[in-house]
Amino acid sequence: MSEAFTRWSVAEHLRTREDARHYLDDCAEEDPGDGSPIHAAFHDIARAGS
Repeated sequence: MSEAFTRWSVAEHLRTREDARHYLDDCAEEDPGDGSPIHAAFHDIARAGS
């Protein structure tokens, strides 16, 4: 039996500005010091239009 996978995008789940703020806050907490999660979060928030 084969498994079917679908693409998941966080941008589809950022429906409000508050969602985006919480997501950005969480990414900032997980930042290892190079800013990569924050950069990715801004990209996702921009795609979501939040």
